[in-house]
Amino acid sequence: MPTGPKPGGPVPAAGSVPAAGAVESAAQARALVGRVLHGTVAAGTQVEADALLVTTELVVNAIRHAGGVTAFAAALDPGAEVLHVTVEDADPRHPRGAAADLDDPTRIGGRGWPLVRLLATTVDVRALPGRGKRIHITLTLCPGPDRNAGRVRG
Repeated sequence: MPTGPKPGGPVPAAGSVPAAGAVESAAQARALVGRVLHGTVAAGTQVEADALLVTTELVVNAIRHAGGVTAFAAALDPGAEVLHVTVEDADPRHPRGAAADLDDPTRIGGRGWPLVRLLATTVDVRALPGRGKRIHITLTLCPGPDRNAGRVRG
């Protein structure tokens, strides 16, 4: 479960949820991310729409494929320039899906993970001690060509 911020790390915002299992739907997670982004340069922009889509995909995938969300957090970095979203679930398997899945008009489903990787600035998937995984994404709030660097770890 995500804990307090590390020095120089993201600052918990009004939408941060420290309790495990506090998010049971994508709608709840989107509402929290929307509160975190309220008043930032991203509010009402395509960047906010991307953040809400990525949040939806992460939470829906955890619910559909990994037994549900066990922890959720959304916070801004100290300069309010980067959104951090963390979703944990009980399944240790990494998400699957390739960018080519986005271009296949005959494919039904399977586009969520490729969308996350396309829209997020960074993606980090880590196994948790015992059981499960943590997916942490960042999204740079300022629009521009460097926003979606697509750096993936894990």
